[in-house]
Amino acid sequence: MPSKRKISCLPCRIKKVKCDGDKPCQRCILKKADCIYQRPGAVGRPPKNAVVNKLVLTKSNQTNFCREFIIENVSISPVLTCSRYLRDSKSIDLSHYLDNIFCAHFKRAATIDSSIQQLEYSNVSPKIQVYDMTHYYTWMGADTANILMRRMSRMKLTYYTELEFTTTAMAYDSTASFFESPADNSLVINPLNSLPPQQAVRLIESFFCIHSHCCMFSKTMLLQSYWTDTADPLLLSVIYGTTLFKSQLLDGKPLILWDALNKKKRNPFLDYAYLLLSKYTAEATVSRYQALVLLALFEVTFGFPKRGISLFHVSNLIAARLGLFDNSMPAGLTEVEKELLLMTFWSAYQCTIRGCVELEKIPREALARHQHSYPPVNIKKSKSYQYDSENNNTKPVKTYYYMIETFYIKSVISKFSCKLILQLPQHNKDAIDKDTPPSNKKWFNTKAGIDAILQEFKEFNQKNHHTFSILQDYTLEMYRLFYTICLGFKRTMLDNKNFTLHQRHIPEPLDLTDVENILAISHVVSDAITVIQRTFVYLSDPSCLHEENCMFLPRGIMVSAIDASVQVLMYSYRLERSEQIRYYLDMALTLLGVDIIWGDWGTAELLKRAIQKFLFQNPPTVVVPENIFSSSFDWMTSLLQPQQNYMNSPWLPADEPWIQDINNILFPPSPISASSCIGPPDIQNDNTQNDLDALFNNLF
Repeated sequence: MPSKRKISCLPCRIKKVKCDGDKPCQRCILKKADCIYQRPGAVGRPPKNAVVNKLVLTKSNQTNFCREFIIENVSISPVLTCSRYLRDSKSIDLSHYLDNIFCAHFKRAATIDSSIQQLEYSNVSPKIQVYDMTHYYTWMGADTANILMRRMSRMKLTYYTELEFTTTAMAYDSTASFFESPADNSLVINPLNSLPPQQAVRLIESFFCIHSHCCMFSKTMLLQSYWTDTADPLLLSVIYGTTLFKSQLLDGKPLILWDALNKKKRNPFLDYAYLLLSKYTAEATVSRYQALVLLALFEVTFGFPKRGISLFHVSNLIAARLGLFDNSMPAGLTEVEKELLLMTFWSAYQCTIRGCVELEKIPREALARHQHSYPPVNIKKSKSYQYDSENNNTKPVKTYYYMIETFYIKSVISKFSCKLILQLPQHNKDAIDKDTPPSNKKWFNTKAGIDAILQEFKEFNQKNHHTFSILQDYTLEMYRLFYTICLGFKRTMLDNKNFTLHQRHIPEPLDLTDVENILAISHVVSDAITVIQRTFVYLSDPSCLHEENCMFLPRGIMVSAIDASVQVLMYSYRLERSEQIRYYLDMALTLLGVDIIWGDWGTAELLKRAIQKFLFQNPPTVVVPENIFSSSFDWMTSLLQPQQNYMNSPWLPADEPWIQDINNILFPPSPISASSCIGPPDIQNDNTQNDLDALFNNLF
């Protein structure tokens, strides 16, 4: 075995003399000098400036720029044929657009800021803990649907509390300008220069483990751009900064919404990202678009929401310059890069539509009229996932397939929600006043427009049914049925020219002496029955209730759709005591009573109590044997194991899920007694809303 190579001390190296390698060496002892040895270098991969990624070496040169030379392009995105700038001006920096948009919306007495100041949020705390981001798209989709139906429908659901996340957070956001003062920016250093390669790669790996929007990027391409020094510093700063903030999830610690409002909770990478934004030109590039959208998504959820909304505005300007609204994307993009660009667009689109629903903003016409295809329906259709798999860079998160499927669902729901909003008279008033001569103005039929969108939604589900997974097929149908039932009882204000999406109203029980209400109930009762039937069939698949798959059930829209259908069935039963209607009420009661499905969902328990109370107060006209329905439900009772809790999954840090039941946050089970439960329509108390408001204030 060869002897270990001797290392010379620094004094001997300087004098260029032989060193015996002892500690201390003989020469330093004679000279009475300090014998110092240099620390050994880092073990493992050499510095990144000495590495050429194998993908660069093996990448085929698709375009020969000239015959005599080989011009090698190692960028993450190809060089565009011509640089694109916002408004074709190279002299105006990106900071100009960010500052102007921020001031237009959030300066004193501005449009959004004035609406926020008129509302009371002093007793509301936005501090909500999040333990896992797996269910991000599932929960946000259900929340968007519930808010929209609360604004547009007269249907009084058993229990849904509208959490105005963005509005509440903006009330706590005291920023007066988009950028910090120059004195604060002067203290920001470049943290990218001091980040060792090992830590940088670890942050990138963590990004694909815990970030809900990692589907916007290819792990292979991101690592390639890092090792070849071609990555956009702004994009790297945003990825590192957001990942570092969320890294506490890996330790089982929860994230707190808008915790980054506290500057002490932020990190140097986020600060450096804003410094770069203040210096960048207004050139429209793919990486810059991705960076702005990713930073905006972080700010509206965990940081400064006013800045996040401003970032979304500028990202839409860049998206327009990149051709995302007129299908004129830059030439030279690969299929993988086009897919990632569309994933970024849909990520921004989803958040924008939810903000429009909450903040009384009618979305731009271009958002609804764009002709881009939906994102990949599953990982098999995802070109970026296949590309990463071919290069052994698959996403480390086990539930990535679930994130892709729910991302698709959320995109579809956002698109149809946007189309429904655009049917409101306020939007059509603006469009007609602008484009139509006064003599030809004719008000749009709101009911016909909404019915047409719902029919389009139905045809979409039927046409693409064969491409959906079982989860997607059931979830999208529940959204359609939920919209159909609720919009069967449209608010009368929808036909008013002065209607706004943000008008507050407290739904009242339906008047069963009104012929219009009776006709509406008879029109949607078949849809209400379909909700119960489809849910029963969906849960009859043993794979859905498997211990690992049970945590992926779309409980948010499931309980909302069941709630809406139960309300219709109870109204229908009061009009005519039909055994068929009572049968489906009993079936809904059975579904809501299975512990392995609902776990600690307080909303399901409240709805179950409401049904029980209604059935007790409205007995059947004919005495029905107790076991008449038992045979229909025996298979489900035997299949399910109530003692098993789906929450005990090793996939979730600290055995805690993403926000499952939003009502558990506002109304924990302990302070809610049986007397405070909202009953069915015929026994609801007029003071219920006041009682809930008082409880809401006491909790916070």
